[in-house]
Amino acid sequence: APNLALETLQRPEQVLLGEETLFLLKLKARNWPDPRSVAVRLVDENGRTLDQARVSAPNEDGVRFALAHRLETAGFRRLRAVVDPLEGETAREDNTVDLPVEVKARRVRVLYVEGRPRWEYRYLRNALERDPGVEMNCILFHPDLEMGGGRNYLGRFPANEEELAPYDVVFLGDVGIGKGELTTENAQALADLVRHQAAGMVFIPGFRGRQLSLREGPLSEFLPVIFNEDKPNGIGMQNEANLVLTTSGKDHRLTNLEKEKETNYNLWRRLPGFRWSAGVTKSRPGAKVLAVHSNLRNQWGPLPLLAIKTIGSGKSLFLGTDAA
Repeated sequence: APNLALETLQRPEQVLLGEETLFLLKLKARNWPDPRSVAVRLVDENGRTLDQARVSAPNEDGVRFALAHRLETAGFRRLRAVVDPLEGETAREDNTVDLPVEVKARRVRVLYVEGRPRWEYRYLRNALERDPGVEMNCILFHPDLEMGGGRNYLGRFPANEEELAPYDVVFLGDVGIGKGELTTENAQALADLVRHQAAGMVFIPGFRGRQLSLREGPLSEFLPVIFNEDKPNGIGMQNEANLVLTTSGKDHRLTNLEKEKETNYNLWRRLPGFRWSAGVTKSRPGAKVLAVHSNLRNQWGPLPLLAIKTIGSGKSLFLGTDAA
């Protein structure tokens, strides 16, 4: 008898109100009768269709696809993916998968910590400040001068756990421990925030190479990559390079800018490139590489430039270019 089976590959457990929610799924088929396509629907608690995808010629290995919707109601949502049964299909319990998600009606609290006001910092700070779903504070140490100031600037690093606890995500730019920047106590507080409070940490190094100071100390295990000690200031190139998605990156929701897998892959290939990247050698154990350097490789393969890692209840992300 013919049989269709849905499988969940990735789904978020929590999203923000008004944020597009993406679910990655797989449809398997046994005794598929003909090469026609079949519709898979994303439905809410009331059976209302929120999104639909047509999947062509699924087989026993399965065809991957995505469903997405911008959720506008806060609270716990009991969404489902549903595929209509084939004629003659008797085992129908796997034609549906549950996709529960919690929609939070609050802004993301972001702390951006940087050493000097490089271009990348100015771009990301302005982008985060304009995002209506983000509440952003920044710290600009600016060693040898004075702390940066202005709207949304903090005059010092949060002094205790209570001041740091509200932040959901911390960006660490071209900044390190010592030399008028982070202290070891600051680094330990950040490590505790990510490990115990499910926060996220984003590493975006720069040509000063200050993040190499994080290889030892409280934040060392949070780095998803191993730095190249021979290239502390990174690698500059005359010709533009690009980020190339890995197998993991092609299927990960962080890198899914388009719902269709092939369309998304081609979009990444067309994105503007970069002429500088951090000096790295390979990923660390437990890290997942989502994208690599298009031109540079070593004995371990292409250089990892976009990688993530889970630490305790939180996550870290490394972006090894200055062209976010």
